[in-house]
Amino acid sequence: MIEFLIAWAVRGLRTWRRHRLVVRAQNWCRIAGRGESARAEATTRFSRPVWSAEIGYTYVLDGEYYSGFASLPAEDQKHAEGLALGWKDREVVVRYPLGKPSESTVLLEDQNRPPL
Repeated sequence: MIEFLIAWAVRGLRTWRRHRLVVRAQNWCRIAGRGESARAEATTRFSRPVWSAEIGYTYVLDGEYYSGFASLPAEDQKHAEGLALGWKDREVVVRYPLGKPSESTVLLEDQNRPPL
């Protein structure tokens, strides 16, 4: 029972943090980028795996190259693997705050494919 409550709390915290980033990033500038890597990844929290799809991307702004990673939360390994499919070598929409291009993220809501 305690493990279930811990897993529920961890998932809730991750969802809240992701929601906070999405809300902040909605007002950020958009630019075309390129997916460079994508993989399912598990981290261990409280002796339980927590899955996500880790997306690596690059973009160019004013002749300068930038890169970043976005972590897309997943319910389990299969969901993480599904989220990671199709990101490598494709155009992605990247968001960054005006004046801070080194701080960026990728939002599922901006992409040309429906979220999984």
